[in-house]
Amino acid sequence: MADVLNRLAVNPPGKPRLIVTHGEGEAATPAELLGLLAATGHTVRVVDARMFADFAGLSAGGRDLAAPMWADTELPVPGRSTLKVPVTHSQHELVVRGPAVNVDVSFYMGIDGEAKFRAMVNDRASWTGRRIAHEYEGDRAVEAVRLAGEVRRSFEANRAAHPELPYGGYFTLGVCNDSNAFVEHALNGRTTLYPLTRDLRYYRGDSEIDRIARAMPVDGRGAPADLERVLASLPTDDPDELVFPALRDDLRALGVGRPASAPQQGPPQQGLKDELERAGGKRP
Repeated sequence: MADVLNRLAVNPPGKPRLIVTHGEGEAATPAELLGLLAATGHTVRVVDARMFADFAGLSAGGRDLAAPMWADTELPVPGRSTLKVPVTHSQHELVVRGPAVNVDVSFYMGIDGEAKFRAMVNDRASWTGRRIAHEYEGDRAVEAVRLAGEVRRSFEANRAAHPELPYGGYFTLGVCNDSNAFVEHALNGRTTLYPLTRDLRYYRGDSEIDRIARAMPVDGRGAPADLERVLASLPTDDPDELVFPALRDDLRALGVGRPASAPQQGPPQQGLKDELERAGGKRP
């Protein structure tokens, strides 16, 4: 399914190189394919998920080793230094269930420089956590997939026009968060993702994606970090669920979550713990 969606996304408009048939219908775009599936008794859902990025993928003795890449937001923390956070990863996850097709596919720009749909086959390290920011069903889910296809088309065109870009355009054209911010911004009128790294010199055209690119914030290119987006990109609302003591302390100093000295009221929050159990992850 990931391969089919990727090929449909770059079909030349009006002259498709690939057409998918399902039942009595035909599809030449990702949205058309999802529409066919929805019309034949399939449910279509898209989940906007955030977590810490795990570039190293380290483990020892059957346990995950936390090896985050830290980013300095340069936001002051009262009585401390500046807020430093592990770089986050985001992805839109397509979930299809029905009589003929049952798949889980993610979409994001990876360090391979490609913004594309990917099979969800790898286990996620437990320390990376998981937060679901948005869920879309029905027509909204189909629209999310359409937008992801347009992001892929735009990125591929930019990569082809600028083969000199290092890392296949990764960072310059954007990272995982940029590729997903396009979808979130189009569906919700704004993005809550951080960091966003794209260079707007490569988004000067009049395409849908170029216009969205210019409407969204950019981080690390002279603009101050946005605390709201920094917090919304973390994999949990509760600092107590984070495995990094310095980050927990910084967030408490900023008034995020329950103060360290406050008594806990009721049962502990289970958000991240429940997600880890459902994902089959192990605590570090």
